[in-house]
Amino acid sequence: MRKIREMLGADGLFLVWEPVRLEGESENDWFNRFVANRPFWSALSDEDFFDIDSHHRTSDHPETAATWRMLGIESGFARAEEIFRAPNDLARLYQFRP
Repeated sequence: MRKIREMLGADGLFLVWEPVRLEGESENDWFNRFVANRPFWSALSDEDFFDIDSHHRTSDHPETAATWRMLGIESGFARAEEIFRAPNDLARLYQFRP
């Protein structure tokens, strides 16, 4: 994020959509909460859903909302704001501005 901040001008904007853990929730708890939402992903085959779950478990490291804001501020952004929360509360969209 620090390199992104360095690349942005004074009017720049950085958006990130990421899985977000609830405060006090472990990564494994988040993964299990994702799987518990399987009934709401009815358009996906079981194989596709399994692939997404496998991707999460091997490649994603959900952070808390507080950590995302802290990462933005520590990277030199003046503003770090949540601008959208998925209805299932598994992921959020953040905007970071100089």
